[in-house]
Amino acid sequence: MTRNGTSQGRTPVAAPAWNRDRYEVTFGFEDLPGIRHLARAYGSTAGLGATRLADFVLAVSECGANALCHGEERAILRLWVASGHVYCEVQGGTWMFRHRPVVIPPDDVESLRLWVLQRVCDDIAVSIGSDGTTVLFSMAVR
Repeated sequence: MTRNGTSQGRTPVAAPAWNRDRYEVTFGFEDLPGIRHLARAYGSTAGLGATRLADFVLAVSECGANALCHGEERAILRLWVASGHVYCEVQGGTWMFRHRPVVIPPDDVESLRLWVLQRVCDDIAVSIGSDGTTVLFSMAVR
């Protein structure tokens, strides 16, 4: 993304829907900084406190990066608020989070990312289908 918020030759990552409706954006590696800013703005507007907000931004960033590392050049991010929780869904590559780690080898970035998500999120679900892998996680707004 450029300094004014637009991607060179790409559609910019738009501001979140401030009315807390479901928000969706397709993104690539070059958009990850914008995705982090979007997650921060959305989580803050949803009512996450400072610590939970930092965890939410970390979870969105790690999940988004993993989707791109193990998938196509683009992934889909969805954000929404319901029943006192802020939700994030990332849809990406087929191999994204293909196993749940017990012991994480030092060079296993995928397992480390999943471990981080499991530690900072209240709930996490991973589903694998013909259209790729979808990771859904949530955090309670306290």
